[in-house]
Parts: sequence; structure tokens; C-alpha cells
Amino acid sequence: MPLPKGDDGVARTIRLIRDLMDAAVTDAQVNEAAISILRNAGVENFDRAAKLRALYDFVSWPNFLYVEDPVGPFGPKETVRTVRTLLRVRAGDCDDYTLLLASLAGTVGIATRAVTVASDPSMPQDFSHIYPEAELTPGKGDFVPMDAARPGAQFGLPAQRYFRKRIWSLTDSSYKDVSGQRVSSLHGYVMLGQDSNVAAQDISAATGGIANIIAASKGSPYGSFVTPYTPVSPPAGYGTPGYPGGAPGASLSLTGISPVWIIIGLGVAIVAARKL
Repeated sequence: MPLPKGDDGVARTIRLIRDLMDAAVTDAQVNEAAISILRNAGVENFDRAAKLRALYDFVSWPNFLYVEDPVGPFGPKETVRTVRTLLRVRAGDCDDYTLLLASLAGTVGIATRAVTVASDPSMPQDFSHIYPEAELTPGKGDFVPMDAARPGAQFGLPAQRYFRKRIWSLTDSSYKDVSGQRVSSLHGYVMLGQDSNVAAQDISAATGGIANIIAASKGSPYGSFVTPYTPVSPPAGYGTPGYPGGAPGASLSLTGISPVWIIIGLGVAIVAARKL
């Protein structure tokens, strides 16, 4: 059945993920696979962060291969594989990764939710990526991002650039919208939107409450493959000393300023000189 476009199509995909996850968390084969992953990783009892990290590492390169949805003569075919299939082929795209991670966590008693982001400047209203977040401490509302299906992915690091962000429950049909970040056309700097607190958390995730469970980046297994949600250097796109919008107290010098700014400054000086 063709998916409707826009948010309706995304909502239908989320419902499919929820239905497949509901079947998977009580599947004995899936449960055994999750427990085997945890045992092989040597996690300790009651260490939920270590369990989540072990599941994340399993559903990451090189164990898992990122492959896009099939494309036919009438365009791409949105595909979500079953969890058993994913455990067998060990490949899929971001919605497959989300389903598998949420199911493996769920079958060992860890609640998750899904996050969609719109990151493509050419389609700023369309969600282009999805990843799961797992509850780190039951009842505390602290969720750790488990985004493994993008270049430069790290455990605990959420998508850092987006125009829209929506958090979806995986236990019912509810969701919550989060204000996005507006990307400036000047040097790729990010101009903070309404939700500056969320933006700051995205940028400094390693210094937040989950700092102890975030490991160093493994690098991108995708080589030069670029997607709308590919991290851009400098990290977070702003706060870089020596550039406009840099860190407080950062000094500006000609070596740290873009040629564009120098040209603009010379133009202003010339105009001012002519007025004199």
C-alpha cells in the first residue's frame, strides 16, 4: 500500500514500527538474541547504560550494513523489515535500525521512544531521519539517543541539525514536537531557533547527564557518503573561536576571518571614504 506523503506517511511508518516491535519484544528468538548480545559484551547486572551501549555496538558498523530502501521503476519503496529478518541479514536503513534497537532494548525491559528530524534544507518540513532513544533511568525521563544509522554516529549523540524534531511514543499514538534550528546561509552557521536549550544539549551532549556513557567517535563507516543529517565541521556549526559567533572572549584576527568578511569590510570602508 503506498504511503501518504508528509507527516501522515511518517505517522503510518511509526505505527508499523510499533506493531512490529510489539510482536518482537515477546518473540523468544529476539529475546535470546538480546540476552546473548549482553552476555557476550560482559555487562554487569543492573548496569542499564552498559546494556544499551552493548546493543548499540551490535547494531553498528561493521556488524550492520546501512542499505537504503529499494528503488524500482516507479520510485523508492518504503520498507521496514521484521526484527527476525534484521537479525538475519544485518542490514537496513534508519527505520530498520530504529525498530531493531527498540525491540532489543524492549525485550530486556528497557523502554524506548522514536525521534524524527527534518534536516534537508531543500525540504525543511519533511522528516528525513529517525532514530530511537532509550530510557536510562526508569521513571526519571532521561533518555539516551541511540542513533546508529548516520555517518559519524556516536552512542548518546543526537542529531545536531534539524528544522523540525518530533518525539514519538512507542507505546501509544502520542507525540511531542520540538522547535527546530534554523540553518543560516552564511558559512553554514546555525542560528538558534526557539528551543535554544535543546540545541545547546545537542551540541554539548558529552557534558550532560550521559557524559559517562558516551564513547569517542568510531568515525564514519560510509566513507564519502553524505546525507542531509551528516555532521558538519566545525562541530555544531558555531561557537568556534576566531569566527563570528565564536566563544565568549574569542579574539578575531585576519587569519581567523573568512575572505567574505574581509571583502565586506573593505567595501564598507570604501563607501565611508567616499562620503568623506
